[in-house]
Amino acid sequence: MKERVKNNVFDELPGEIYPTFIRGEGMYLFDDQGNKFIDASCGPVTNSLGHGLEDFGMFLEKQMKNLAFLHRGYGYSPILKEACEKLCTLTNEDMNKALLMCGGSEAVEVAIKLARMYHIYNNNLTKTLIIGRWLSYHGNTMITLSAGGFVKRRAAFIPYLHNTSHVPPAYCYRCWFNKEPNSCNLECAQALEDEILVQGHENVSAFIAEPISGTSLCAAVPREDYFKRIREICKKYDVLLIYDEIISGCGRTGKWFGYEHFKVPPDILVLGKGLAGGYFPAGAVLSSLKIYKKLEDAHGVLPAGYTWANNPMVATVISKTIDYYQKYNLIANVENMGKYMFDEMNKIQKEHPTMGDVRGKGLLMGIEFVRDKDTKETIDSPLIAPPTISRPNAFHLQLQKEAKKNNLFLLAHSGCTKGMYDGDMVMLGPYFKVSKEEIDEILSIFDKSLYSIEKQNGFI
Repeated sequence: MKERVKNNVFDELPGEIYPTFIRGEGMYLFDDQGNKFIDASCGPVTNSLGHGLEDFGMFLEKQMKNLAFLHRGYGYSPILKEACEKLCTLTNEDMNKALLMCGGSEAVEVAIKLARMYHIYNNNLTKTLIIGRWLSYHGNTMITLSAGGFVKRRAAFIPYLHNTSHVPPAYCYRCWFNKEPNSCNLECAQALEDEILVQGHENVSAFIAEPISGTSLCAAVPREDYFKRIREICKKYDVLLIYDEIISGCGRTGKWFGYEHFKVPPDILVLGKGLAGGYFPAGAVLSSLKIYKKLEDAHGVLPAGYTWANNPMVATVISKTIDYYQKYNLIANVENMGKYMFDEMNKIQKEHPTMGDVRGKGLLMGIEFVRDKDTKETIDSPLIAPPTISRPNAFHLQLQKEAKKNNLFLLAHSGCTKGMYDGDMVMLGPYFKVSKEEIDEILSIFDKSLYSIEKQNGFI
């Protein structure tokens, strides 16, 4: 007799019990049992506009009736031109061309291919190597997983990964060079030049980095002049600079793009998640004119044959999301509410022995937990185990489960201390219209949940 199953969904964590959600409103989700949950990480860091905006259903319905699909090889839709113009305008013309995709991993893969085509049409055929940073994350396809340095996500798939190279991260809390940011010589940036020289500059195509780290380091922010030095190195060796702003872009950090905090534009910019506010699968690759003109002058082609690239539906949602951000002045609200959230979290940090670091910008906040704030010792010792084995009792997962019991969703991660499992972090990323009262509600439950877990683990 065949074994009966509760449903036909292949769960991310087989055996986990998942609620069934039936609607959302603002930062709240409601399940079929009448329970109300707070989506404090925008599921995760995607639903920037919050839940339940009926306007987007109407926008999609109207576009679907007029033109639901158009293959990019046939021509443009008016809404495609509108969306691409708005995106490039937001960069102050740092970027001049845009290709719309259906997700971040897809977009990063196209960006890497675009860098390769640029060098081919520039007669630098040996420039193939992508350099990324350890403890970074750029997506879950094989090329993007290869470019990223998220150790535990790579581990099971190492036999399938492509040839890439990595340098230390810009991670001031746990500097790989045992330096302090106010007195270092940007050794983490200099490491890129060293790696280019070791690999041979004639072989290096591009360097890819998140201006402000996403899930793998939970909102780690580099020193202000880090990317200035990175840009100098890239220019010296004709290495393209790719920014992965799938999380930090589209207003999340209190500016339209994370790179604006450092005043160093890229050659290629990748967007996703908040690009469509959480109302459609979306990604985008934005290119500087330098890159596009090289292909155009050579009568070249970008072989990125994704069927749904530049489709009218994604263009509609991207265009309307930008309008919504601007109409309600949401980027300014992100900046203002972000300052409030950090001020309040810094007060909470003083009351908890495990809160080692609070970092980030805008409404992108990471918290790292430690056993000792002075030594930064991790709560659990590094675990040597197969990459398919998780740590269900890890501190960050205990906190995530406790918060969920209190109807709060947090994004939890580990592996920040060069290891696969050691280190405990969570990330908060509320929706852009969040109010002080809603932030207070989030932080109150976070505070309560953390206190409970600290007590269970003997910290208080």
